[in-house]
Amino acid sequence: MVMDVGNENVVHIEEVGKAGSIPELTDQYEDDNQYRIVKTTRVEAWKHVSQENNKLLWDWHSQEAIHDPSKNATQKARYIRAVYHGDSKPLIQTSLDSHEQELIAEKYIRDRLTKFTLDVPRGGRLENIDVLGTARDDDSSKLMTVVASVTSSSGDRWRDRVRAINSYSDRDEVYFFDAKDSRPAHLNENVTYVPLEQVFEWMNEDDTRRQRSLHTMLGLRDSE
Repeated sequence: MVMDVGNENVVHIEEVGKAGSIPELTDQYEDDNQYRIVKTTRVEAWKHVSQENNKLLWDWHSQEAIHDPSKNATQKARYIRAVYHGDSKPLIQTSLDSHEQELIAEKYIRDRLTKFTLDVPRGGRLENIDVLGTARDDDSSKLMTVVASVTSSSGDRWRDRVRAINSYSDRDEVYFFDAKDSRPAHLNENVTYVPLEQVFEWMNEDDTRRQRSLHTMLGLRDSE
């Protein structure tokens, strides 16, 4: 396609064969500053993809965004195919960074516990513990200690996370948020296991949480 730069008009369109270029267009226009040769691609059977539900395809700022194809390329290809076909997506590991995972986990806890308050900032200095706070018991009105670990790691780091949250299993409310879809066999029975994918789906169940979820995806932090 040849564009008239000054008038912003298309002046010539030509289909390119297997050779990949049309020499006569190059000879005619490449030295004329008024025109620009632009390669385009014909798109058929396109599909609308929403930003709030598919951050991976949109976020230019994240180091794990799809626009850096050299990183997690296989999983990103799986994600794109899943979005196109409407299949289950490998969402959490590549869509949310650790701070965003902690934020939606905190929102999930706030929705379930009365008057939850953070005692330390998310992702504080306690090793492998990301959410530490208190909540009010609905029946007795006493304050309860709330502890949560939020992870999408694997291997030794994941096992360290499990051991750490097990050591807090005697507290009132203890949560282990994980990108895997099954409870670890050696997780203490007093620890509530929550898949991060379930949290993300919960965030998008109604319009209010969906908007908050979009803010989360875009990095707009809030204190609620």
